[in-house]
Amino acid sequence: MSDYKEKPCYSKGKELKDVRKSGKAVPWKSKKLLSLELAERLKEMEYFKKFISVSQCAQVLVFRKTYAGDYRLFQTWFCKDRLCPMCSWRKSLIQSYFMTRVVKEVFKRKPKSRWIFLTLTTKNTFTAKELSKELSAMTKAFREMCRRKAVQKNLLGFYRVTEITVNKENMSYNQHLHALLCVSSSYFKKDNYLNQESWTQLWKHHMKLDYVPVVNIQLVKPKKFKEKESDGLVSAVQETVKYESKSSDYITQDFELDKQVIADLSEALRGKRFSSSSGIIKKVQQELKLKDAEESDDLVNVDGEPNPEQFVEGEILARWHDDVGTYIVDN
Repeated sequence: MSDYKEKPCYSKGKELKDVRKSGKAVPWKSKKLLSLELAERLKEMEYFKKFISVSQCAQVLVFRKTYAGDYRLFQTWFCKDRLCPMCSWRKSLIQSYFMTRVVKEVFKRKPKSRWIFLTLTTKNTFTAKELSKELSAMTKAFREMCRRKAVQKNLLGFYRVTEITVNKENMSYNQHLHALLCVSSSYFKKDNYLNQESWTQLWKHHMKLDYVPVVNIQLVKPKKFKEKESDGLVSAVQETVKYESKSSDYITQDFELDKQVIADLSEALRGKRFSSSSGIIKKVQQELKLKDAEESDDLVNVDGEPNPEQFVEGEILARWHDDVGTYIVDN
């Protein structure tokens, strides 16, 4: 069922007001404004193809009424540029739905399993070439590390994502991997347990580093248990999984710095895969025919497969107007 109220806006000629049942406004306007900020920088950089694509992202939104009596997004066009704030926001919604379904199903099949959050880092990089090379090396090293007997014997599956942040003081990039490890309860027995020092040494070895990297490992614990234990676990898991980069790293008050970051990230991220899964997580993903944010091309239906039969007559169209900087309802 859609998470939209029956009337996500006022009337014709009024500003779009899309509000969830929780009362939280859907951030169409703020995400569109950020995308236009990115487009402005792309234009100055003479990335004209990207400029046109990003500037036209989600220009017209079409909502349709469902049998439940509410409205949900039915149609629009997203540019799918990796740095586009609008598309990144939609991907984060896909990621949230994906993790909710996967974690609940794994919990159902393996109720005694536990989840561990592992963060793996290396020294900052300073150029697009260095960043690209380091990202590839980290993905390979993580895959090899998970094949080690000490890890594999208690590992039921993992879900790995990459995040990049920008250090504005020295213009460097901090690349790191976030991995959710689903492990059997036997992992916590004395002979099986891997402490932070063990993970650090494994990561150092497989990355072939001549320094001690920053590694963090912690048990994922629900902040509070809800009606079902899996619900509390889902909330905790969703807080740990991030995706790629944040627009606040390249849309700032420093226009020239932003352009450098955009150029570097555009080059370094080209052709890179930023998530992967294994074991029971991958099995559940395949059986439920789920796509994560990396795999999905559908940024409209972010809460599962669309159902054409759920819509009835009743359509709302909202168009972006540059002169007033917001979406205005056309009909």
